[in-house]
Amino acid sequence: MYYKNEYFALRQKAIETLNRLRNNEKSNSVVYENKNITRQLSIEPYSESAFKEKTNYDAAYFNTFLKNLEESKEKDEIINEISELYSLVKEIYKELDIKPQVYSSSSFIGKTTKDSIEETARRIINNYLDRNYYSLTFEERDRRYKDKVVDLATRLVTEEKVEIDASVQLAQKKILIENCISKFIFPLHVKGRLDEVLHEEADEFFDNTKIKDLYEKFEQKLDRVSLLLATIV
Repeated sequence: MYYKNEYFALRQKAIETLNRLRNNEKSNSVVYENKNITRQLSIEPYSESAFKEKTNYDAAYFNTFLKNLEESKEKDEIINEISELYSLVKEIYKELDIKPQVYSSSSFIGKTTKDSIEETARRIINNYLDRNYYSLTFEERDRRYKDKVVDLATRLVTEEKVEIDASVQLAQKKILIENCISKFIFPLHVKGRLDEVLHEEADEFFDNTKIKDLYEKFEQKLDRVSLLLATIV
């Protein structure tokens, strides 16, 4: 009886392992639910050409933040930080082995010139900033961002030497921009897959240590980039 039970236990473990491997196949489909809408999304593998295309569109998003900043050491610093951020983004996409995605890609259909792409990106970013910050009253901003603002504002005063009166507004803008950048770097179904991998328990068949390390470094770099951009928007 012992050997029979052991056999069935091993057999069940093998089945579970095979199912996991099948779920991780490049062409497998993953179901995500958003507001009771179920969408079947095919996960395509990572490719250099897709990442290059993504960075071209993402650059247009970043240019919206940088457009009013004159050439200076400050601008060079921000661009360098963004470049380092995307080195981590690339490694995360490669580790996930998922095709890099362009945020709101349908909005760029028919936009073939640099000007039209940047105008579309500018409209998307400005709509996001207006909807989530500039069109809100001070009370609405306080309610929306209060959970994170206190600790961040304190950090800005003590570590970044920001004036107390300006720290709350800067903290709100930093949170706003950080959320915005996260959305276009990792669009919905990519973020869903990333969260799934980050929270999955490692075992003898799966080790997510590397991607956890990459994502931690990404968050640290994003923290820096969003703070720099918050000072100029």
